Amino acid sequence: VSGAGNVGIGTTSPGALLHISTNMTGASVTELLRLQIAGNGQDELGGEGAAINFYTPATGAADALGAQIYSYRESGVNTTMTTSLRFATNNAGTVTDKLTILGSGNVGIGTTTPNALLELSANVNGNTSPLRITNRDTAIIADQEVGLDFYSLDASEPDKITGFVKS
Repeated sequence: VSGAGNVGIGTTSPGALLHISTNMTGASVTELLRLQIAGNGQDELGGEGAAINFYTPATGAADALGAQIYSYRESGVNTTMTTSLRFATNNAGTVTDKLTILGSGNVGIGTTTPNALLELSANVNGNTSPLRITNRDTAIIADQEVGLDFYSLDASEPDKITGFVKS
């Protein structure tokens, strides 16, 4: 513990409230922190997980949960469990999942059950779109188009555009 009250693990000069440090161990990922929910010796039913919660101060009230990152067990079978990583944020006092990465690799924004590599889901009304792509290049010529190109995975024609959307 430093004079400023910072706690150091693996360091004698912590630079934050909690500072964890270790030496590299070659070309590998080093576990620095483990969050674990211990089993109760029975088949878990699904829905269990470990979370990192972010609280923010609220004037005249208890601190409020502002955001959360958590693992979520999708299945209840211990030996073949499937988990997802979820990110939740607070919008007007309600914390809900905003981004989900399934064990399969599918990513959902606005859905916890994406059925594609990337699925965007939103309640939109009027001219609001769930996806916006902005080109910030200030040197765009008047007749230059901005858009999305779709490429083939065919190794014989790696740069073949199979479809496009232009503005």
